[in-house]
Amino acid sequence: METRCVISAPGLVILELYDCVGWTPLLESLPSLVTAFINTGPYCGDNCRNSSNGDCGLESCVECYGIDDCVLLQGLSGATNLELITHKSMIFRNDVKWSPMFSKVKTLLLGDWCMAANFSGLVYFLQHSPILQRLTLELASRSEEFVIETSEIYNPAEQFLVSKHLKVVKINHVKDDKRIHQLLKVLAYHGVHLELINIEEKEDARERKYYYHILLLYCLCSLHV
Repeated sequence: METRCVISAPGLVILELYDCVGWTPLLESLPSLVTAFINTGPYCGDNCRNSSNGDCGLESCVECYGIDDCVLLQGLSGATNLELITHKSMIFRNDVKWSPMFSKVKTLLLGDWCMAANFSGLVYFLQHSPILQRLTLELASRSEEFVIETSEIYNPAEQFLVSKHLKVVKINHVKDDKRIHQLLKVLAYHGVHLELINIEEKEDARERKYYYHILLLYCLCSLHV
């Protein structure tokens, strides 16, 4: 495995990390960090080639099981505002195994990755963000494309209630996402009241692309009539 780039920036206040090419950089000392936007992108070297959501089950897979550092989350743990998106990667799910605590985070946005492995990423952040006020779940994938173990009865190893400071949970999802019903059960189990939850259905990017493709063909055909 190639050496990761290491970022140590004691005076950094805002971090934006988008569309990594190669391995995700290792974040070290970021004591002044307030806000971070992380989206590793589709070309990140940490993306699993064998699975749509990481955790492919192949012990030889370096991307899923060869990471022996807390790459991102330890460095981000002191931030107040976090946005964490990844594509076919285990990077965040591996990082939580190092048990970082998010004692300052108030605003949090998580992507599809937090829904995998029986909502383990989501549950971890609910449990380790004691003053969380606003949670957004940005679910861009259809459930059949992002496999999760929702057929099992939700029975976590440890029961806990979410931050008493939590004021709103916003769920943005594409049409026919079959995970939403189970997601609401998980949130309710951990004490998130229904009146705090706002659910919005958004347009599927694939359907929008198909629509524009048809429109383009129609326009091209009209030019030859």
